[in-house]
Parts: sequence; structure tokens; C-alpha cells
Amino acid sequence: MKNVYLIGGTMGIGKTSVCQLLKTKLQNSIFLDGDWCWDMHPFQVTEETKEMVIDNICYQLNNFIRCSAYDNVILGWVMHKQTIIDEILSRVNTTNCDVKALIETNLEIPNSNTEMLVKFIDKLHQQTAKNSIEWDSNGGALCFLQEKYTTLGLITEEDDVAVYHPDHLNQDLKWVLTDDIFACRSVVKDKQLVIIPFNTEKIEKINYDFIFVWSTGDKTASGGTRYHWEKAFYTADDRYGELQAHAEALYNAIQAQDCDAKVPPVAKSIISDYLK
Repeated sequence: MKNVYLIGGTMGIGKTSVCQLLKTKLQNSIFLDGDWCWDMHPFQVTEETKEMVIDNICYQLNNFIRCSAYDNVILGWVMHKQTIIDEILSRVNTTNCDVKALIETNLEIPNSNTEMLVKFIDKLHQQTAKNSIEWDSNGGALCFLQEKYTTLGLITEEDDVAVYHPDHLNQDLKWVLTDDIFACRSVVKDKQLVIIPFNTEKIEKINYDFIFVWSTGDKTASGGTRYHWEKAFYTADDRYGELQAHAEALYNAIQAQDCDAKVPPVAKSIISDYLK
């Protein structure tokens, strides 16, 4: 597996120095300075030249990644917006790469909770699409529901329907799972990040509750495993629906991953190398 390093930040912050240092420290490495891809006179920033520089950068990165001589590919450029990074990664084949983004500005944790959560969901989406994190189906609407959710009192079975009991929404409404629950172990140590999709007959829009679930190893009075849970965040907390839209895209990616054939990482690397 190759490593792709994206080094970004404001002008004069030291990106080039960091990239040159990485190039000398890492074996079989190559460095691309994004500014080389539009080193023109006079310097012009237009929609056409912005598209051109992105195209040049992606073309060169793909060539570096395809070349067997390099194990570490380094890009240094301003990349002051997440959309720029997303655009580059969408055009570069990083299937067998570990992408490391080291950005100095504009990717710091924002002041707005909603903006922070959007960034969090989008990162999960990107990692899921690349299969760098995996989600396990815990059942619910389609598959057999894991017992821990009934033990926690979050879900009950009523007339073959999985009824969800969110403590933050109107308890007079009957909230039901619209699909299976999925859990990921890669976000935080010793806890699962769980996504619960649900709605009610009176509100067709699907809500997504994100919670953490874990076990401390102790037993219940009946001898079963004792589980605990706490809120991560709820899309219903965002009155403008931005979280819901991003969570829906993430959930669709999770479903696509769940339906995909399962291939162990070593076998995947061998097959991918053979196909080159």
C-alpha cells in the first residue's frame, strides 16, 4: 500500500520545507509542489486556470501513484478549503493508498457545532467509500436485531415491527426503524459508533440518531452482557436539515459497503496489483 501525503496551509507557513523534509526521510518518495502546476506569467486566477491547476495536479498524482518506483507520494499546496481536497481526492485513484492530510488552516474544528458535525459525517462517508473503515449490521428492520438494543430499552418489538424509543422526540408518536442499525468500531477506542435510521407515519423524513454503545464486561442479573450508551448527536437537533442530508449520504455508502463482496485486505492488495 502506498502513502499519499497532502500538506496544506497558508502561504509562507512552511509547506515546501515540510514536504522536502518528508521526501528525504521517507523511502522511495516523490514530491509535487502544486504551484508548479500553474507557474505562469502573468499569474492569473480565473475559473479556467483554477480548473486547469486541479487537472494538472490530479494527472501528475495519478502518474506518481501508478509508478512502481514510489511508495510515498507528497503533494504540497495551499488547499485552504475542504472542497479543494475533496475535488483532488475524487479525481485521484487512491484505492490502494493510505491518504494522510496535514492541513494548517481552515480544517480546524469550527465554532459551529453543525459545521463540525457535517465535517465529521463527511469524513466518515469518505472513509466508508474507500473501505478504510468498516460497518457491521446490527439488524433491526431487515435482519435480526442484536439483543443489546432491547436490553438498553432503545427498541421493542411490536407486531413484528422494531419500535424505536428516542427520549428526545415526541413520545406520543410511534417511531419505527426504517432500515437496519449499523455500528463502527474504528472511531473511538472500546466503543461503537452506532447509526439508527427511523421515522414515523406522520413524518416521512428519516432521522438518524448517532450514539456510542459499549460494554464494561460486567453482567446483568440474568447473566447477560451489560451494555451502556450515550448520545453522540441527533440529526433532528439541526432544524435546517443539513445534518440529515449528510447522514443520509453516509448511510447509503454504508449500505453499499454492506452489500459489497467481502475481500480480506491482503487478498485485495494482491488482486489489485494483478489488475494493474
